[in-house]
Amino acid sequence: MAVPAHDERDFQFAQKYNLPIRQVVKPIKEELDKQKALKEKEECFSKEGKAKNSDFLNGLETKKAQEKIINWLEKNNLGKRAVDYKLRDWCVSRQRYWGPPIPIIWCEKCSLEKAKAVSLKKKKVKVLMIHGLGATGKSFWFPWMKKKLEKMGCEVYSPTIPRSSKPELQKWLKKLKPYFEKLDKDSIIIGHSLGSKAALHLLEKSNKKIAQVFLVASAIGNPKRDWDEISKKVKNVSVEHLRKFWEEKINWERVDKKVEEKFVIVSIDDSLIDADNYNLPKLSHLKIEFWNYHRHFKQPYNQKLFNFIASRLDKVRYPGLISLNISDQKTWQLLLSGEKSIETRALNPSEKERFFGNIKAGDKLIIRNIITTEERLFSVKNVFEFSNLEDFYLEKELIKKPFLPKK
Repeated sequence: MAVPAHDERDFQFAQKYNLPIRQVVKPIKEELDKQKALKEKEECFSKEGKAKNSDFLNGLETKKAQEKIINWLEKNNLGKRAVDYKLRDWCVSRQRYWGPPIPIIWCEKCSLEKAKAVSLKKKKVKVLMIHGLGATGKSFWFPWMKKKLEKMGCEVYSPTIPRSSKPELQKWLKKLKPYFEKLDKDSIIIGHSLGSKAALHLLEKSNKKIAQVFLVASAIGNPKRDWDEISKKVKNVSVEHLRKFWEEKINWERVDKKVEEKFVIVSIDDSLIDADNYNLPKLSHLKIEFWNYHRHFKQPYNQKLFNFIASRLDKVRYPGLISLNISDQKTWQLLLSGEKSIETRALNPSEKERFFGNIKAGDKLIIRNIITTEERLFSVKNVFEFSNLEDFYLEKELIKKPFLPKK
């Protein structure tokens, strides 16, 4: 947007690269009273206020300034008033991103059927969660995640590795081995921080194969680490032992063969990870996710992380089926009552296979309420694709009519 004084991401970018930050909207008096500490180059003001440094708009409140600039543009033949549509659906919509195709789904009977009540092959997945340095199997989001996964029917192990100021890889592996032995080809591992490194060594040293591994807040992509800087941030721990633990070589070729899918999730604002220079060997089925505002993933719960893991886990639980998450409870109730069809956005045809495969009428969908983890089985009634939003809105009302329940 190029407005660093009023957009948080632009503000952070401008600060990092020492770019000018010019304020063009100032807080109104009421807002200013609430933010006495606001300084032009120290904080980002992203609310509505009064225009400044904006020529003939100076002093106008945001909405009045918007109206005036539109009128000025039209008067000078530099632009015209228009309405743009933005989809706010329940599936995979993301700002500035065109995702999967738009299936319109309604099934008179199956909308009320529970997934477990139909003839559906659902595999029970075993999950091993490995905590990081100084933590336990009940630290941060581990208990919350364990409960959510168990509600999905998973068998979850979250052991606690005895704390020590001198972490040793072999002791960690000895503690984790009994739990790892319980896993099978349909199992997954979730490793957090130092636990992600232990997970990789478990895999390389075993003859067993598993389905997926999730490495969360893992510095595994930073082989050259600044240990002097880390020693200032990590307290009551022998940095030499920690360094030896991290620098133990990994046989990536063996790891690649031992796990089908690999997911790495790091936050770009994590002070213990250099996201700008993050690099991993070329592995099959590897996906690296760079998120923001999660720091070192030490929250008591993390809904985004659960959604990410659960949706990938469905590939193991429901082989050959497509799963979708829904969070809006009102929409969920409408779906169960058969009063609502489902729309998921996608204006980019090339994304169709990536998200839904070759979805077609008659296919089955598992739709999950991510708040309650309740699941239902739906059928695809029909699939429509649109090349742009305008076509979608023109046809939307016509499309929905055939799929509304008969009164």
